Amino acid sequence: MSRFKIIFISFLVVILLGGSFFITKNQTEFAPSSGTLIRDNELPVPPRISFNVSAQRKSYIKDIFKGCNLGGDKQQLVEACDFSSTEVRDFAIRVAGNSPGTFNLGQICDIFDQCFTNWKYVNDPKGENYISKASQTLLNAYSGDCDDFAVLLCSSILSVGGEARISYAYKGRKGHAFTEVNLGNTPQEIITNYLSARYKLKLVNGKRDKSGNWWLNLDWFGGYPGGAYFKYSNGQRFYILQNYCETI
Repeated sequence: MSRFKIIFISFLVVILLGGSFFITKNQTEFAPSSGTLIRDNELPVPPRISFNVSAQRKSYIKDIFKGCNLGGDKQQLVEACDFSSTEVRDFAIRVAGNSPGTFNLGQICDIFDQCFTNWKYVNDPKGENYISKASQTLLNAYSGDCDDFAVLLCSSILSVGGEARISYAYKGRKGHAFTEVNLGNTPQEIITNYLSARYKLKLVNGKRDKSGNWWLNLDWFGGYPGGAYFKYSNGQRFYILQNYCETI
């Protein structure tokens, strides 16, 4: 082989190797700080939830005559939300571990998705409003009615350091129970951005209380955290940690 051919072939090899390196190098991008592969379908980092447990001003003279106290619904729900039980705590931290760290929106979504995806609706006994403890609902493999679902969600959130409340809502003869989680003063834009990316939604539903806390709807009718509310005209709202209720 002539010297010219050897030089020419060597030149081609260098070009091909160089081109191959260039193509391989530009197929992926890496975050400069962590080396984590960036993909278009990755979710934003779940925002940390900044909140204080809501303060409820109790007036014992007035509260004792509230329907939610007289009917015993409050005490039923407080007892059903056994968030410190081994069964509920183990379930909650196992699911929330998919979004590790301090209490964050990813943990809320993980818990909701786990319950919603696996839920099997079963009626209460005829003529009775039976409320299953959260631990019992787990033993029954995510089976029950709307208040059982609300209790399990509320208990699981309480078990990983959040605050949640349960509402009994009515419209005519129709009644429904749903949970809301306290997002405190976490910037609403950050919350909306994460939920929009995770669920491809356009509207996030929640309520602002008198102290400025924003409560995110976790109703199963909505299908995802921040989904639409059940349309109601009246009802009661129960704060499990505070052993308190109010009319809505």
